[in-house]
Amino acid sequence: MATLTPTRTSSRPLWRWATFVIVALLIAGAFGFVLTTELVDDSFRAGMVNLTVLASLMLFALWFLIFGGWRWYVRIGLVVLGFAALFGATFVLFNYVVDVRGVTGDWKPKFTWKWTPKADYRLASEPKAETPTVAPATLNELPEFAAFLGTDGSNRLSGIGLDPDWEKHPPREIWRRTGDKGVGPAWSGFAVAKGQAVTQEQRGDYEMVTCYNLADGSLLWAHKEKDKTRFSEFQGGDGPRATPTIVGDRVFTMGANGLLNCLNLDTGKSLWMPVDVLADSPQAGQVPHWAKSNSPLVFEQSINGTMRQLVVVSLGEDPSRTSTSPGGLLSAYDGNTGQRVWSCSDEDWTSYATPILTTLGGEKQIVSVNANSVTGHDSTTGTLLWSHKWGNGMAKCSQPVPVGDDRLFLSQGYHAGAQLIKVDKKDDKWTVSQLWENKEPKVMRTTFSNVVVYKDHVYGLDDGVLQCIELNTGVKKWRNGRYRYGQVLGVDDLLIVQAEDGKVFLVAADPEKHRELGQIDALHDKTWNNPVLVGKYFLVRNAEEAVCYELPLKGN
Repeated sequence: MATLTPTRTSSRPLWRWATFVIVALLIAGAFGFVLTTELVDDSFRAGMVNLTVLASLMLFALWFLIFGGWRWYVRIGLVVLGFAALFGATFVLFNYVVDVRGVTGDWKPKFTWKWTPKADYRLASEPKAETPTVAPATLNELPEFAAFLGTDGSNRLSGIGLDPDWEKHPPREIWRRTGDKGVGPAWSGFAVAKGQAVTQEQRGDYEMVTCYNLADGSLLWAHKEKDKTRFSEFQGGDGPRATPTIVGDRVFTMGANGLLNCLNLDTGKSLWMPVDVLADSPQAGQVPHWAKSNSPLVFEQSINGTMRQLVVVSLGEDPSRTSTSPGGLLSAYDGNTGQRVWSCSDEDWTSYATPILTTLGGEKQIVSVNANSVTGHDSTTGTLLWSHKWGNGMAKCSQPVPVGDDRLFLSQGYHAGAQLIKVDKKDDKWTVSQLWENKEPKVMRTTFSNVVVYKDHVYGLDDGVLQCIELNTGVKKWRNGRYRYGQVLGVDDLLIVQAEDGKVFLVAADPEKHRELGQIDALHDKTWNNPVLVGKYFLVRNAEEAVCYELPLKGN
């Protein structure tokens, strides 16, 4: 019987060489992770680390095959057995022991045990209205937060007067919905008017619009008529994404698969038949990869001498992802009837930001952030006024921010960064010029969060780290506070930062340095939803629970 003995001797034991190779590569990968913090986005760095580990294993296997010292058939057998054992252990681990339940904003997997109960989108699939202990009408005097990023979409509130000393005057929890009384999966935020907080949730096989009493958290109504649909993808999970828009007594919602609803705010009843905006579009766009995340834009517009309420929505994604044919960017619907008024097509397709209404170059217009551009459209007809090439082909979620009468601040994640552009009209001709764009390192890589502009400075989450830059130059003032992929809301001279892990932080909007002033352990899992502040009532939610706090005000 042959004995398995080395064919040659080595001055160093085999395991020492193997350890040296693997450790050296892992150290190199770790240093690369640290040194590229502001040069490479988190999602790409995570990929680099994974590739480093895989490369270490492959190089060790190759080294062992060539220099292992055993007979060639033994070396091959050991490598095959080693990889078979590795893949077998991985199969058993992820099929019977460990579960991956989604990923974070930087694509880090969320591990848990297979036997840990998970929130099922079918939980409480038939929610019933609850009797309020306090009538929502008692909060009628409060200002509204009636749309995505606020009624005016600016992501900043003024004149609130929050007390920043949360140590002496801590926020008070008013109500919380969790467990069996929790909310269904969704990344929609709340829209609040008349003391009623409206959001979207996945409940069973239905994509539902739900309305809660801001005063006590009781469920006032839940709408599911003809909305039997469900969207799901690995990174974001189940459920709708877009925040409702409230105008008067009407609620307008955009579902994850493109279903546009118009409901009565007090009852949740449909005011007209839901519209599948993708099927209704003249262009053949498909549901975007990460769902229809754009909220409806609602405004009054004179058309042929008659004032009409227009509901403007973005459309679909390029079906082939490589098409150069005209894409469908926007459609407008009559708010009273649900009939399409106009639809525009251009040489681009939609992305994930919500259209905004603003005035540039002295003309009211709709601004849309698209897959490869940002465009301005006539608010009456949707006709293209101007177009500016923008982005690197990756998803765009961050809102364009109007600055003055002729400028727009733009930001995007995935290493696109930010820029400031000027939009002007002269002799009936529109011109777009770039005022600045950072090269390296990029600034304001906002991924799927939004910025706050305050006193000529911009505050936002740059690849998960809070950053302050000069608006007019793009120069970085500071970058500190790893809140990861959450959201930011401006309140006077303060920032409310909703961290990705559910915690909430109060931060000074100070261009000189990063200063944390307070913290609430509000939620307890991944939170991408935008926070809402209505007077002193602070409302946050994620895919499982919702909570309302009373924030302290100065002088109270």
